[in-house]
Amino acid sequence: MKITTTQAEMLLKFNEQGLSIADAVTKTNLLIELSDRLKSGKVAFAYKKVNGEIRYAIGTTCLDIIPNQNLPKNEKHCNGNHNQRYFDFTCNDWRCFTKTNLLEII
Repeated sequence: MKITTTQAEMLLKFNEQGLSIADAVTKTNLLIELSDRLKSGKVAFAYKKVNGEIRYAIGTTCLDIIPNQNLPKNEKHCNGNHNQRYFDFTCNDWRCFTKTNLLEII
């Protein structure tokens, strides 16, 4: 199985957090699944916020289902390989979270 540079970076980050290689692979695969599902529709998921709270979100990155007034305007906020940006249907705005803080896809 060939992995991308981003996937390798995520594996290293998880390993640095004390996860075993098996758990790091599982978590990386969960992130890949979330990214793929966000591109195709609405997804319910949970992550730990920077302040330690758990956020349950329903989001997407599929531009076809985001209201026109909320489409991205070439603003790059929350950019970088360590963040996942998504449109949150609960607050009708864009949010992001640190990828290593993903807890589950619901």
